[in-house]
Amino acid sequence: MKKRTKSVNIGEIVEGFCRSLSESGRTATTVSNRLGDLKGLIRWFESRHGIPFDLREFVQKDVEDYRNWLANRFRPSTISRRITTLNTFATWAVQQGLLNENEHPRASNVSVKRKPNLGLSIVGKAELSRLREEVRASGRFWEIAIFALLTETGLRVGDLIQLCWKDISFSGNEATVTIKKSALKSWSPSLPIISKVATQALVQLRSSGVKDESVPIFQKSGRPISRRFIEMMIQRYARKAGLDGVTPRVLRHTYINNLVASGASPFMVAMLAGFQRPEMTSSYYRPGAMNFHPSDLARFLEKETQGAKGDDQRVWSADRLK
Repeated sequence: MKKRTKSVNIGEIVEGFCRSLSESGRTATTVSNRLGDLKGLIRWFESRHGIPFDLREFVQKDVEDYRNWLANRFRPSTISRRITTLNTFATWAVQQGLLNENEHPRASNVSVKRKPNLGLSIVGKAELSRLREEVRASGRFWEIAIFALLTETGLRVGDLIQLCWKDISFSGNEATVTIKKSALKSWSPSLPIISKVATQALVQLRSSGVKDESVPIFQKSGRPISRRFIEMMIQRYARKAGLDGVTPRVLRHTYINNLVASGASPFMVAMLAGFQRPEMTSSYYRPGAMNFHPSDLARFLEKETQGAKGDDQRVWSADRLK
């Protein structure tokens, strides 16, 4: 006899799934990402069929079409995460009696043909300045801080969304960001914040009150912001500045290219950009890696790079970069 399954409102299902993840020890960031992925899946289903989301209807008819839709819209890492979310959610649904075991989709990842690497995409000085002004004009201190951390420390989005106040040390009007990431293994770089605007924004955020030094700084509705939130924030300001194709990854490439153009050695670039080994910077030194004139970049970073003591110095103080 076929096992009967429960019928529950989809909002209650999603809430129960997220609660289960939290209780099993998943981080707030992971829970937030899973929630965002599920909401995206539900929106896709309802837009496609014009009816409220039906879990059984989806797993029986739409899994393959959903995978194909992902393959045509997102980068491989995002596709992989969303497929993982789908499988994790389906496993939980079977355990809760919402699906029968034989209805589990066990979706496989999508094989995506990568586009050829035609060089690193970066933003020119004038364009970056225009983008920066749009962000500053908003007056939103936390968004100003996010933008400054992306563009003036080269911080990865994954590190930024997990950044806590305990990772930031203040000294007078200066601040240093200490990134603690297991992938770096042997050491955690201290990244100087050379922007007065970024420092002021962080000071303003901190003055509004810090309940817990160990929780992520940037939150929305009580939850840590997601990668997608930051991507959409950058896209919003890029559109205001009349720019296309600007992403957090492009801003990181721009920061690293600026360091290279200013004459920084591979070891120094690896240290400031958070690479584990200097050889990981090789793509930034190859011919044609930069798409605007090196002298423009050199002038742009001239003030920030003067006074560095040497390549063997793993921690820079902010006053050395003024």
